[in-house]
Amino acid sequence: MTEKEISRLRRQLVDIQVQADRIINGKPSFEEVRNFCDYSEELKAFIAENITEEMVLKVLDDIPKVDLTSAKIKAGLLGAVLGGIAGPVFAERQKIRYAVKEIRNIKDRYSSIEFLTKMW
Repeated sequence: MTEKEISRLRRQLVDIQVQADRIINGKPSFEEVRNFCDYSEELKAFIAENITEEMVLKVLDDIPKVDLTSAKIKAGLLGAVLGGIAGPVFAERQKIRYAVKEIRNIKDRYSSIEFLTKMW
């Protein structure tokens, strides 16, 4: 990669970390979380295609894919009581909580990759 391409990659790495912070520290919508997860997957694919540095690829492999469609949701008593109309809203909030936990991990991994790119 050229210096210009590396600089662009670093900006993307910073951008995804900023987006992660907004989600972690805010009250994200399901759409915001889904957009972040899509962006993360696109960035992972770009890095995998363009970077050959072994340490970067190792960290990249540790970045989880957040699958919001099959996230395990425990309805519990509240979900059973709410059921009906409120059930889908409750399930969506549960999926967002699950994703935020994963996004913390994802952010840390992208931070590590950013650090590694500064060593080049």
